[in-house]
This record gives sequence, C-alpha cells and structure tokens, in this order.
Amino acid sequence: MTMYTIKSKNRVGAGTYYRLTHQSTSTQTPMTFGLFVPSRYIDNIEGDKKDTVPVVYWLSGLTCDDTNFAMKAGPKAFMAAEKEGIAIVMPDTSPQLPALLESEFSIGNDGLRSITGHSMGGHGALTIALKNPSKWISVSAFSPICNPTACPWGDKAFKAYLGGVESGKAHDAACLLGEMTRAPFDDILIEQGDTDEFLTGKLLLPESIVEAARKSGQKVSVNMREGFDHSYYFIASFIEDHVAFHGKRLRKKHGALLASASSSYDFAATAGKPIKCNAMVARGPKQPLALEEITVDAPKAGEVRVRVMANALCHTDIYTLDGLDPEGLFPSILGHEAGCIVESVGEGVESVKVGDHVIPCYTPQCALPSCIFCQSPKTNLCPQIRGTQGQGVMPDGTVRFHDKGGNPIYHFMGCSTFAEFTVLAEISCAKISKELPLEKACLFGCGVSTGLGAVWNTCKVETGSSVAVFGLGAVGLAVIQGAKMAGANQIIAIDINPEKFAMAINLGATDTVDSSKLDKPVQAHIVEMTKWGVDYTFDCTGNVSVMRAALECAHRGWGTSCVIGVAASGHEISTRPFQLVTGRTWKAKPTMRMMLATRALSAARQARPQRLASLATLSICNEQFTNLRFSSTSSMHEPTLFNVAASSTDNDDQSDDALLRSDVRTMGTLLGDAISHHHGADVLEKVESLRAMAKESRKSSSRSEERLAPMAEFVSTLSAKELVVISRAFAHFLGVANAAEAHQRCRRLKLDLEREVAGEVAPLVEGAPPSIGALHAAKPDSTAGVISQLMYGDDKVSKEAIYNSLINQTVEIVLTAHPTQVNRRTLLEKHGRVQAILNKADNLRENSTPYQRMQLDDALRREIASIWQTDEVSRVKPTPQSEAERGTLVLETVLWDSLPSFLRKLDATMKHILGEEHGLPLTASPFKFASWMGGDRDGNPNVTPNVTREVTLTNRIKAATLLESDVRELMGLISGNPPSLNCLSEAMQKIRSRVGEDSHAPYRSYLYPVAKKLANTAAWAKRELSRVQKKETGVFDDVADIYLTKDELLDELLTVHQSLCDTGNKVVADGKLADLIRKVSTFGLTLVPLDVRQESDRHAEALDCITKYLGLGSYSSWDETARVSWIQAQLQSKRPLIRSGIWREKGSEQFFTPTAIDTLETFEMISEQHEGSLGAYVISQCTSASDILAVLLLQLDAGVKKPLRVVPLFETLDDLNGAAGTMEQLYSIPAYIGSLQGRKQEIMVGYSDSAKDAGRLAATWAQFETQVKLSAVAKKFSVDVVYFHGKGGTVGRGGNPNTFKAILSHAPGTINGQFRVTEQGEMINQNFGYSDRAERTLDIYTAAILAEQHIKRDLPSKEWKNMMDKLSQISCDAYRNVVRGDERFVPYFRAATPELELGSLNIGSRPAKRKASGGVESLRAIPWIFAWTQTRLNLPTWLGVGEAINEVLSSEDEHVLREMYNNWDSFRTTIDLVEMILSKSDSSIARHYENVLVSDPKAVELGAEIRRIHEATEQAVLSLTGHKELSEHDALLQRLMAVRNPYVDCLNVLQAETLKRLRESEGSAEEDILKDALLTTITGVANGMGNTG
Repeated sequence: MTMYTIKSKNRVGAGTYYRLTHQSTSTQTPMTFGLFVPSRYIDNIEGDKKDTVPVVYWLSGLTCDDTNFAMKAGPKAFMAAEKEGIAIVMPDTSPQLPALLESEFSIGNDGLRSITGHSMGGHGALTIALKNPSKWISVSAFSPICNPTACPWGDKAFKAYLGGVESGKAHDAACLLGEMTRAPFDDILIEQGDTDEFLTGKLLLPESIVEAARKSGQKVSVNMREGFDHSYYFIASFIEDHVAFHGKRLRKKHGALLASASSSYDFAATAGKPIKCNAMVARGPKQPLALEEITVDAPKAGEVRVRVMANALCHTDIYTLDGLDPEGLFPSILGHEAGCIVESVGEGVESVKVGDHVIPCYTPQCALPSCIFCQSPKTNLCPQIRGTQGQGVMPDGTVRFHDKGGNPIYHFMGCSTFAEFTVLAEISCAKISKELPLEKACLFGCGVSTGLGAVWNTCKVETGSSVAVFGLGAVGLAVIQGAKMAGANQIIAIDINPEKFAMAINLGATDTVDSSKLDKPVQAHIVEMTKWGVDYTFDCTGNVSVMRAALECAHRGWGTSCVIGVAASGHEISTRPFQLVTGRTWKAKPTMRMMLATRALSAARQARPQRLASLATLSICNEQFTNLRFSSTSSMHEPTLFNVAASSTDNDDQSDDALLRSDVRTMGTLLGDAISHHHGADVLEKVESLRAMAKESRKSSSRSEERLAPMAEFVSTLSAKELVVISRAFAHFLGVANAAEAHQRCRRLKLDLEREVAGEVAPLVEGAPPSIGALHAAKPDSTAGVISQLMYGDDKVSKEAIYNSLINQTVEIVLTAHPTQVNRRTLLEKHGRVQAILNKADNLRENSTPYQRMQLDDALRREIASIWQTDEVSRVKPTPQSEAERGTLVLETVLWDSLPSFLRKLDATMKHILGEEHGLPLTASPFKFASWMGGDRDGNPNVTPNVTREVTLTNRIKAATLLESDVRELMGLISGNPPSLNCLSEAMQKIRSRVGEDSHAPYRSYLYPVAKKLANTAAWAKRELSRVQKKETGVFDDVADIYLTKDELLDELLTVHQSLCDTGNKVVADGKLADLIRKVSTFGLTLVPLDVRQESDRHAEALDCITKYLGLGSYSSWDETARVSWIQAQLQSKRPLIRSGIWREKGSEQFFTPTAIDTLETFEMISEQHEGSLGAYVISQCTSASDILAVLLLQLDAGVKKPLRVVPLFETLDDLNGAAGTMEQLYSIPAYIGSLQGRKQEIMVGYSDSAKDAGRLAATWAQFETQVKLSAVAKKFSVDVVYFHGKGGTVGRGGNPNTFKAILSHAPGTINGQFRVTEQGEMINQNFGYSDRAERTLDIYTAAILAEQHIKRDLPSKEWKNMMDKLSQISCDAYRNVVRGDERFVPYFRAATPELELGSLNIGSRPAKRKASGGVESLRAIPWIFAWTQTRLNLPTWLGVGEAINEVLSSEDEHVLREMYNNWDSFRTTIDLVEMILSKSDSSIARHYENVLVSDPKAVELGAEIRRIHEATEQAVLSLTGHKELSEHDALLQRLMAVRNPYVDCLNVLQAETLKRLRESEGSAEEDILKDALLTTITGVANGMGNTG
C-alpha cells in the first residue's frame, strides 16, 4: 500500500520540487513535507529506478513550515543541489520520515544523508548529528542555538519540558561535543550574521561550540557574515555554500560505496550479453555532453569489456569536443583516463581476466616479436590498431556502442571511458595492482604517465640534476613528482597562476617563478637563477613560444629540453641555431609505455587526483569540462583576465593598479599572439628584441643620445614592411593600454565611491553628512565635496546661496573638429568594446562560473585579434559631414543617458545635503552642448552653406529619433489609469480633454500623438536633407504637425509630469519621465546647435563687394572710423543693402568674388534656419569694432529674424591687449547695445594661437589680464559678459588635465556661474567616451563652477602684477627670439620634426595652414604643437619660461617670485603645468631626430642651443618649486610614464628611421609603404603621450 500522497510538484531548473503527505504514526495525523529531487533521480519518484540518492535534511526554525525554506531560499538551494546531484528534504517532525524516504524512494540509503537547519532547526541539526554521528555524513547550521543550557531560551524550555537545565545537556550541541574524545566529522560548518538580534542577546552563543570543539579536536568553521541578520535573506545568501559543503562529502561517500559494490558485482549475469547503461554522449562539436542510455555490446575476440569506476578529464577530450581534432567523429563517447574493472573478456584474451583492475591505454602495445616498434626501447608508438582507432571503431571495423534508436556511436582513442561500461582491445588494457585506488589509477591513462615517462624514460634525469618545468597542469605536476623521485636537487616550477605553486611545492618543487610578473624574458630569469641554465627543461604547455623559452634556459653546454605539450595545428617552433650548436638538445616525449613499475605505483599513492568524475557524477561532466577548459585558458599559453595574484584583490591603495597591470599584460600577450599568428614568430621576436633594448636603455638615467644607439642600429636593418608591422605592434599596444588605463580610472572611481559609502574614507569637513554613493563626497573636486566644504567649512555658505548657484549656473561644452584625434572611429569603437569587456571582468571576478570567464576571455581575444587586423591609418580625409557624424556620436551613445543619470545623482546629492526642498528643478540646465563641426569655416573651404544645412538637419533627425524612442518607452512605463473624478488637477484635466474621460490608459493615449509628431519631425528633416544633398531649390515641405521648438514638446511632457504628481504618482513622474524632460531641456530638438565661425577678413571682403556694387567705393580701403560710422548708419536704416541672391544674377560676377558669395550665402543659410539649429557666430582674427559690427549688419541684411549672438575671438597677444578698448567702443554704440539679448555679451578668448604667438607664460598672463579688463568694461556699461574659452587638450594650447584647478585659476569675477569651453579632438573621447568618465567630467565641471562662485579669491597685488608683466615680457622676447627672430629655426623645425608630413595624416577636414603659402606663422596651432609632441621636445610649452624665471631668481625680486608660487594658485598652476610637460619631455629623443634627419650645420647648431635652453628651463623650474625631481609629487604620472616610455622610445626611433628613408626615397616603390609606417608611428606616439595637439 502507498504510504504517501504527492500533493503538488513544480519544475525548478532541471529538477523537481514535490510536496507530499503521509500518515504519521507518532502524531497519528497527516504530515506534509517538501522534497527536491535532481533530474538524474526523477525516476526514483516517478519511475521504477531505485538508485541510491544522497540527501540533505533541512530543519527550519520554530515558527516555519516546509514551504518557508522552499519559497525563500529554495530556488538557490535547488539549483545547487541539481549541480551536486543530491536531494533536499524539508521535513516534518515525524521520526519515521527517513525510513519512509529510504523504503519508498531509496533516498538516503546506505547512510548517504547529511543534515542542516536554521535557528532552532540549526540546533536540532547539530544535536541530531552529534548524538548519532555514524548516521550522518556531514552537518552544518545557520544561526543555531549552540549552547541552549547556557541561554535564557534553553533555561525556560528545559525547565518546562524536562524538569531542569541539567537534563537538557543531552540536547545541547556544545555539551555533546565537549564530551567527545575524537572528532566525529571532518568539519562542521556554521553560518552566523553579525547583526543577528539573537546573537547580541546572547541566545545563540557560537563561541561555546568553538570552545567545545577544541576539547574534542573537532574542526568547526564559523563564518561571521558582516551586515547579515537572522532572516531568510541571510539563508538565501549562503545556502549554495552549504549545499556544496554537503555535496562534496556525500559524493565522496557515494563513490566509495559504488567502488565497494563493484567487488560484489555479479559479472556472470552480464557476460556475453549486451548491457544497457548510462554514458555521456558527444553529439556534435561544441555541444554539451548528453546523459543517455546506451547499449554496450559483448566483447568480440581479442576484446575486453570493463566497468568504468573512475574518470579523469584531459585537454584532449576538450580539444575534440571543441571540433579542433581532425580525427574527431560524432556522435562519440569521449574519455581516455579511467580506472576500470574487467567485466568480461572475448575469445582468445589471456592477459587479463574477469575482476582484474586495469587502466585503458590510448597508445597500446601489441608486444609481438614481429613489431619493431614494440621491440624497440626507443618508442612505444605501436601502429597495430592505430588505423581503426582514428576511424572511431574497434579493430574489426565495427562499433560496440548504440543509442536507444539502435544508431551506432563512435569510439574515442580506443577507450571511450565516459560510460559506465566500455569495450577495449586487449592490447589497450594495462593490468594494475588492486592495491592502487582506482580514483588515482585513472590518472595513469595519460597525464601522470606522460609526465613520469618524460623524466624517467625520455630524459633519464639523474640524481643531483637541476630541472625547470613550464606549465603546472596535471602533466607538469607529474614531471615535478617524477623529477623528485629521480633525485633532482633543484626543481623550478614556472606558471602564470601562482595558485598552483602550493601543490607544486608539495610534490617536490624547490623554487617557483610567476613568469607574468617578470620584467625580462623568463629564460633570462632562469639563467640568472642558475648561472648557466638547468640540466633539463620540460614544456608542458603546448605553446611554441614557451617551448623556445624552455630550450633557451637549458644549460648551454649540455642541457636537454623536452617538449611534452602538443601545439595547436599549424604552429611551428623555432630558435636561433646557435642555441643548439653549443650543446643543447631538443627532445619530444611520446606517452609512457604500458607497464607500470613499482615506483609508478608509489607515485600514484602520492598523487593528487585532479578533475575526477566517478560513475556517480557522470551527469556533471559538462561542468567539469567547462572547469578544465577554463583551466587551459588560465595556463601559460592562454592569457586570461582572471589570473590576478591573490594580493591584488586586497583592499589596499594599489590593488586596482595590480588589476591594471594584469589587464595590460593579458592584452599585450594576446596582441603578441596575433602578431605571431599573422606574421610569424620571427617578427614577434624582433618586436620583443626592440622592446627589451628600450627597457634596458631606460635603466640608465643618462639622457645622452647614445642610449638609443643600439635601437637605432637594430631599426636600420629592418625592411620597409617590417617597419610597418613593428610600428603597428607598438602603436596598437599603446592603444589598448590607453583603453585599459581609461577603464582603470572608472574602476578607481567605483572603488573610491564604495569606500566612501562603507565609511572607510573620512569626510572632507567635520559635520558633513555621510556619502550616499551618488557623487563623491570625499573628493574636493566633486559637487558633493564642494557643497559640504562650503556649508560646513570655515566660510559657512548658506544652503540657499548654494542652491541658487546650482540651479542658475551653466556650463556649455562646445565640441570641435580640430584634428587631434588620430585614432580612427573604428578603433575607438573597438577600444570601447575592450573597456566594456574589462568592466564585465571586474563584475565577474568575485562570483562567476568558469564558462562565463572563458566566454569573456574569448571575447577579449577576438577583439584584440580584430584590432590587429584593423588598419589604423585613415586612408581618406574626412568630410565635414563625417567629422560631425563622428563628433556627435558621443552625444548619442554616451551623454544621452549619462547626462540625465548625472543630473539624477546631482538632484539626490542636493536633497541629501541641502534638504529635501532643495532638489534640482526639472527644467534646470546645468549643462548645454554645442558644436563647431559643420559650422566652423575658418580656413576650411570644405565647409559650405550646404554642408551646414546638412549637419543641422542630420542633428534634427538624430534628436527626433532619440526622443521618439524615449517617448514610446515611456508610454509602456506609465500605462496606468489614475482617477480623474473629483480631481482638481489642471494638468489631468488637460490630458483628459485630449484623450477623453473613457480612456483606460490616458497617459499612453496622450503621448501617442507626441511620439507620432516626433516621427513626423524626423521624416520631415530627412526629406529636407535629401533636397539639400540633391541641391534642389523651391518651396520647402509644410512644417505642420512637426516640432520646431523644444518649448512645445517640453510643455506636453511637463503636463504629464504634473498630472502624475497631482494624482499621487510622483514616484512614477520622477522616473524615466524626469530623465526625458531633462534631455529635452539640455539637447532640445537639435541635439547640438552649431556655431558658425569665419575669419574677419571674409566679412570685410563681402562688405567691400557690396559697397562697390552700390557705387560707394571700397569698404576695405576705409579706415576704422569710416567703417564704424557707415555700419552704424546701415543698422539704423530699415532698408536692405542689396536684394537677396543678387550675386547669383548675370553680370554680378564683376562685383562679387567667389569667397564673398560663399560668405553672403552663409548668411542666407542662417536666415533659413529654425530655432535652435544654430548658436553663436564666432569671428576669428577679430581686431576691431568694425569686425563685430560687420557680422551683425550682414545678418540683418540677410533677413535673420533673431540674429545669432556675435562673438569676437581675440587670439594673438596684440588682439588680447586691445580687446578691452575694442569692446568699450562697441558698448558705446546704442545700435549695438540694443542688439544684445538681455545685455549679455559673449567673448571668446583664444588660448592656442596666443601661446603660439607669444609663448605659454606671456599668453597665460595676457589671457588673465584681458578677462579682468573686459569684465571691468562690461560692468561699466551694465553688460553681463560670458567668456568662451577656446582651449585645446594640451598644455601648449591652454589645456589642463586638472579641470577643477584650471577653472579656479581663472581671474576672480570673470566666470560668475557661466562657463563656455571647447572640447577638442582626442579629449572628447577621453572625457566623454565612456559613461563613468562622462559623469565624472560633468561632476568636476559642476563642482568647479560652484566653487568658483563662493571661494574667495583676490586679484593679484600690484607687486605681483608688475612681476607678471616682467616675466611675461622676458619670456615673450626669449620665445620670439628663437621662433621668429632666428633664421635657422624654420629649417630646423621642418627637418627635425614630421611637420611637413603631417598633412598626409587624414584626421581632419581642414588644411594644416590657413593659407597655402606662408611659414610657421601661418601654421595652425594644432600641427604646431603636434609636431613638437612627436619628437618629445614639447618646445612651445616651455620655451621662454626658464629665461624669465632664471632672470628674476637671480635678481633682488627673487622673494616676490617665490611668494607668488607659494601663495597664488593661478601662478602655481601655470608653473606646475610647465613642470609636468617638462617631465614628459626627453631631449635625448629630440637629439636622435636631429642626428638622423638634420644635415644643415646651422640647424644642428640651433638644436644644441635649444636643448641647452631646455635643460636650463628644467633647472629653473626645479629651483622655483623646490623639487628635486620633475613632478615628484605626481606619483601616478611617474608610474604611467615609466611604463610607457620604453614603448614610445621604440616608436620614436622607428619614426626617425622612417622619416629618413621617406625623404631619401621620394617617388620610389617603397614610398607608400614608408608613408604607412610613418603615419603608424605618429598615431602610436600620440597614443603613448596621451595627446597630440
């Protein structure tokens, strides 16, 4: 009669969770219990099978039933149990339940049961197990009551139920354990949360059981879990650990039972008959093994059928399953390392009998007298059955395996041991002693025998020998063991995974080497360790490079190197012949002979079996395959992201630096693999040789050019094609290193934030609230940090003042297409994917499966391989349109989501520190974005009016498409139907008026036409774009039912937001909808408005043509007074100057030049644009008031309804000095003041050209002084002035890597919460190319502008101003004396740098010069800086600075200068930046360029003088700063440059050689190849130095 009823069952993963009832004989009532059964034992419940099922019993707390565990912790526990192959019972209190499960389902038979529980159930588990330890395999508990007789609970219970506490000791785990004389279990696992209320109440007392365990010698592992309580959340967090704890012990016992059972197996019952059994079948390449029932036929003549008792996995199995083995056949049964018992034998078999223990040999030996292979002591490669083995059949050509359908299954290597039974050829059976445990004997089928045989037979290692073993897998460890047994006195174990070293030492290694941590080739290190090399080396990796290293560290006179590892198909080994000529020997190792000697048996007894799979665990074979496959990716020949030394995971300041080094090392190895694969090992060797020379040269502190001589000599021997490949190698390495360092910054930010939240970092000021983890509260350049400092620091700024500043301040980032981004967009995208992979690796490093890690390693390998095969040279010069497309990509892919994410964090930070009522308003715009790409026509004839039309329309298409997508997503998120009856919400009524009272999804219905209108907007813009591209004219499309202004869209979104708030749904309103409103506020309908920029001469030329056409004479010949007077009159007149388009009429060509027509049509284009398409009109080379008035007049004359704001750009030193006078004249003109919107004037300050004109120091002071004067003039006329800072990425062009300090170094009173700045070239990607960096950049800008408004900073004193005037004059004169006044300079510059060749670098759409003719003065600032950066001299940044400092330091004013450096932040920032650039400079590199490229004696002479000035400047800066070394305070910069310098040195030497050959071979067949090499080195040096222009 059935003793139970199944109430319910549910599938959980692959297994099943049942709830059953039975009639309890003890309680005389129905009782319910839960039961999880893994998939492999389902037939025990629902079928006829009765395999013994290992089980864990779970005992719940006092108030819980069986469902509590199943519902709250069950999913994790059940998945873990499925993996372990064990059942879980959530029992009732019936004593007869275990007997029921054993009799009905074979669950827990043969004592295969463990127990665990929680709270009172944990106490029960411990007590039950300790009372009868022989009945339980293992025990664990969560938050158990360990010593109830010593706690209030037990005192009460024992007195009530047992009459006293003394009687309770028989039910007290601590008391029971304390009375034991020996340990009943190998370990007891206890999990305890440190915030458990019962722990602090002294009710659980885990310390008592630990103390009791000491007396009995019992191991007790108590895991005190920080931050966890007594709840099921705690259980769910760690239940998988406990299931694994019990699973390991249950499986071990199960395997022992099976092995024992085999001795009583009734072999006679199956002899001569087919056997049905389980097997893991490989159905196809890269498919998981399938657990199937198969039929194994009886053995034929000369064959043996065996029962497989234990298996070991091998890489060969993986190699075949991955489809890499040419002989691999499917379907098949893999496996060739096993321990077996003979079940039956075929006719004629004499060497083994039924019951014998054997191991299969995949390299069998027939032992026939006629077999020359078997009779020779030189080999064991008998060919007797090799042919049929390779065909997957037995010697008679047939198979012994069939599936349920009767279909044949192939054999594998003549073994096929991943089955419960298999058939072997007699000669494949090696009989072993029954003394040898089968779970260890299985290793002798391949790994151990190969390693031992290599030592004993192949190399015959002698007593006292020295040995080096490369690769510590099973074979490598066996080699170490064999060498130890052979008497070797030095055994060096080499691997890149230090976790393997402990086992290697245990087996006999005397020394260990982590080759990944070496700064030299591993063979060089081994030779240093041993003086001449070792006697024997063994490669156990299969990597041809490691094979070579193993050979080259063998003793040069008599060393033997044995190759054991099998290389991948197609790989070749090589070395220099001299390595063998001296006496070294290279050997290869076939597998060991079948016979197992006495000492092999001895070795087996010591062996540590790895990756065993017994019969009981066949179904988890796939996981073991994954583990082993991953272990191969972690070996010496498979670089991995997950092989970081254990010390690197410690939470110290250097831990993430260790991760960075590991990332770079891994990618460098992968890059080397790609180079070797595509170009051969000899090319990779040349790369490594050059790198080694560079690293050696850097060991010397000397800056003499002689340190580069060996490198230069080596490079001179390379062919043109080798120059390309080797240059690419270094360029790509620096490119991926940049990607790793970029990710490192993100990693560091994340770690810093985690430390703040954990309270590991002290707040910046006392009293500041703790970090909430939104923005960095402990960083002084973060908004959270600045707010805290302002509120709680000495100045005690009010929260209202801070709040008002934050909601009113604006930073506008203007993206420009200046050609400083040398990396192609394709490579940038690949580098971005590399960073994404590194980020995923960080997330998986602590908790992941081997499969996940393997997949990520494979992804990185693919990406690096793809990078190597990607052309890094731009073959086509970009168009302005493609520049704009690339430039705005960062807005679409990063900032579109990162900006609202940052604003959300800013809002949370403001509420946290300033108060809930001081959050960021939805429509506040702390940031705006604009662009010059497609609008900047200064010196770029490729930017035409139509180009600007195309870009503005493209931007509208992008914005409308992005917004439509967001609106449609929003429709799905707020599809609810809030009540509208009796709702006084005006916003809700507005929505209902559109969608009707009956709508059940009013918000979705309201937003549907919004989405449709956005789609119409994109479609309209696409049609207009098509017309522009086809150059069609005529009436434009109807603009009905589209959005043209952002206010219309914003109003509709705000209506929805207000309605949600009014109806109690504010939490919904402040989600994605708030993000969308902020996007619209920031990006509008155009994504980015374009600035238009043109040089002033073009406007004067256009007006000159107009005045000539009107018969008024030549505007160009008028003086400034006449020009201003005439323009004033025209501004006051309502009559246009000329009819629109008159320049296109016949006969007009005599008056209007082509460039004037282009200018006039630009203004015509401006008049057509819809609101938001364009931003400002910037006038470059602006020198006078008429330059500004001319643009205003041309806009009005073209019919521009709302003229663009006119922005003068003051660039040169003279322009800056005259700027205040120019603006004062303008402000005095009523017509001009009347044109200013809100009396606000924007003025652009040019940093690049002023520095090029006067030198860095003079330009910096002029910029500072000019802004102070301009602010004073504006204040006089009640004008608000906004400065537009035209800075580049480099110091030479006004840049500063420390944005926060740079903003605070501006003159006081010149920013006032409004900051507009250019972001150029490579800096766009560096600052905004990745979401974490983008948010951090936005945070720094916000913090700096806020701090600038409230931190008191005084203008410099008169004494300091006078000193700055003096320094400025001295430095300007010194700079101009060289750059302008020395006739030798231009020839030197053009010969010693790649300036002339930069035009070939297709990184920008505009020419390198404003004019085709002209010298250095006409060269743009970017190529000017670019050229000097390449040669590492960086001349524009420091020239003139040293002369000024030295002159003052040697005068009576020395104290003033030192006082300025110590007490004036702006001045100190300037000097520190110069120091930083000097530390990155290297005059020995510049000298090398001179030696190779400069032949003019006068130019050579100037070069020497410049280097002397450079050295004097270094000394002057050191003297002023008081530093002993340049940038000694910047440890990060020093570390980065120490790593990068050798690689950049290589590129510099390669570049100099390439330039030399290119200049000598113009017109030759090699010219194009050399151009590629040159452009590659230029890209590489730029990557190495971190910037270009």
